[in-house]
Amino acid sequence: MNSPSPKPGDAPFEAWLNRHASIEPLPDAGFSARVLAALPPARSPFAWRQTIVCAMGAMAGILATRLDLGAWPTLGNVFEPISGAIRATLTFFSDPWIAVALATTVMLAAASAAIYFTLHDEDSPESPF
Repeated sequence: MNSPSPKPGDAPFEAWLNRHASIEPLPDAGFSARVLAALPPARSPFAWRQTIVCAMGAMAGILATRLDLGAWPTLGNVFEPISGAIRATLTFFSDPWIAVALATTVMLAAASAAIYFTLHDEDSPESPF
């Protein structure tokens, strides 16, 4: 990532860049022009395909709600076979000390990540990332 302020050792390099900035680019025998000519034409600024697909989806949704397509299953019917397991799992979390422990763990993890990324210098070579 580019840093907004130059580092102390960058002064000679910056001076070299400024000295050589006025040099003409290398001749490429028309290569750049051929590459730019081979590129596909620019897309239109308005995306017609996405608009048409969204409009068709909206019309299908309107038709599905206006037409009687039969009874739709409710969430109660969907979760009825596993409701006992869900109830047993959620009962475990109803203990307030478990909730306090989970909240403390999440807050400590978030604080540790915030401190690490605040103090982490991405330009340092000894970084494991």
